[in-house]
Amino acid sequence: MTTFRTRTTPLWHMLLLTLWSIPLISPLLRWTAVPCTHDGHLHYYRVAAMRHAWENGLYFSRWMPDLAFGYGYPFFVYREPLPLYAVLWPHLLGLPLPAATNLFYILTILACGWFMFLWARDILGNWGGL
Repeated sequence: MTTFRTRTTPLWHMLLLTLWSIPLISPLLRWTAVPCTHDGHLHYYRVAAMRHAWENGLYFSRWMPDLAFGYGYPFFVYREPLPLYAVLWPHLLGLPLPAATNLFYILTILACGWFMFLWARDILGNWGGL
């Protein structure tokens, strides 16, 4: 039987991981900042095309009619749509596109650290997972 102490110990480790990730996510907390990546601007175009398709009633489409110079492109036949939808939904709720993208990056960085800790904890123990 697990005690309260053994169940709550990973919560303190998760909080410690969250505090350690602050230097990684602090540049993203400026909501107008655009991360400098090799394909970052392409994602903005894709989310903007998804928003236009969403507003025209194409909710979950594999064909993006506004890409490829307006001819359309079967983008989601070759790519996974879920990360772009995770950016699109906060954008539809009113966040600017750079802020929605930065929010997705922040949540992804935190989730990567937490789930890597949970995986490493099973192999190496609580302190080894850190």
